[in-house]
Amino acid sequence: MRKMRPLCGSCQEEQTIRAINTSHRSHEYGISVPYEQALEESSCVFCGRCAAVCPVGAIYEHDRTAEVWASLNDSGRRAIAQVSAGLACALKKEFAPNDDTACGEITTGKIVTALKLLGFDKVFDAEVSAEISNSELGEELQKRIGSGGKLPLISGNSEGVYRFVKNFYPDLADRLAAGRSPRRIFAEVIKGEFAACEKTDISNITSISFVPGIAGKYGAGGKTDIAVTAAELARMISLAGINIAGLSESSFDTVKIDSPKGNAEKEIIRGFAQAREVLETVRDGKNASKWVEISV
Repeated sequence: MRKMRPLCGSCQEEQTIRAINTSHRSHEYGISVPYEQALEESSCVFCGRCAAVCPVGAIYEHDRTAEVWASLNDSGRRAIAQVSAGLACALKKEFAPNDDTACGEITTGKIVTALKLLGFDKVFDAEVSAEISNSELGEELQKRIGSGGKLPLISGNSEGVYRFVKNFYPDLADRLAAGRSPRRIFAEVIKGEFAACEKTDISNITSISFVPGIAGKYGAGGKTDIAVTAAELARMISLAGINIAGLSESSFDTVKIDSPKGNAEKEIIRGFAQAREVLETVRDGKNASKWVEISV
């Protein structure tokens, strides 16, 4: 039972979400959501921290690798991938959780090679989408400043951030950025450019974002916009019999995108506990930042 305490502590104290707790006693003791709600109906923001610390592996991501394999094996479909920052480090931990050198160096370049061997048509750097997103957000900020809109602009690196603000700070929801997330930009803009270059219909393309952890999965849009974690990718690589540590490195594919001209300084916040502290200052009118980004 003591092993379960870090699990609840992570949600309640570290993340300050309080979506899960212990329930009942004796043989009925367990981990549950208050009032046995579905997670979607609870205060959960799908950060995935509970899965990372669960001592028995009972909490895990919604595995979507079967859908990815189906796209790769469909001759009528094209599959494009984007690789998020931090994926190489997360993948290395999947293959060698207790020894950083056990499987050799796993680099972003080797991940690109592995994805091409799995059958992906193109592999892009998620930084491209992030730059477009930042430009769009910077443009949105300038429009708010020009029109006297409410500041600071609040953005986040995952859909869970927006859920967090709406759940716990609904009075600040009108400050949330309306701009597209990097994953949406990949699924809409880059996929559209790829479709145009390949002279194929965009509906025949599946975009897969490879993210370090569960937080990046929440909000992925249906069967043609999929988010896959490092753990899921590790299983795909193992199933394909690929020794990723022994691969040569490949470069990302490139795509030319015209992005809006917008940029600004932003205050970056790490984690929901710190986000609460900063959002309280926003609520009290004591925060002078024009743009606040919450990273989880």
